[in-house]
Amino acid sequence: MARWLIVVGGLNSLIALVLSAYGAHGLPATLDEAARGSYQTAVQIQMLHGIGICLVGLSLFHLRSPLWLPLSGWALLTGVVLFCGGIYAKVLLQTTPLGVVVPWGGATLMLGWALFIGSWLRGAITPPPDR
Repeated sequence: MARWLIVVGGLNSLIALVLSAYGAHGLPATLDEAARGSYQTAVQIQMLHGIGICLVGLSLFHLRSPLWLPLSGWALLTGVVLFCGGIYAKVLLQTTPLGVVVPWGGATLMLGWALFIGSWLRGAITPPPDR
């Protein structure tokens, strides 16, 4: 699971970098500043949470957390898909129905970080496994 999360986090960051380049050079000129700002926010959130998912994966090598850490990684990944994906769809497809998933994605990102923090608080009590 740890390696998988590190790979998924790295892929998330790679995709964010590609989308950032597209945003700088390929976004349609017809988009207004608000749409461009939303797109840039989604890219930044995706990049940061890609790194966060890698951090969760690395934490699995140090903490004995059979439930909370993996759930944290899944929550962060789900949050990125819903939050950033919803913004990308809203901006690029210029449709608002997909925008309703954005708040759910934000809440899922918050849940992921809460689980991550809880894992480390619990891990401070339980010694890490020998590896």
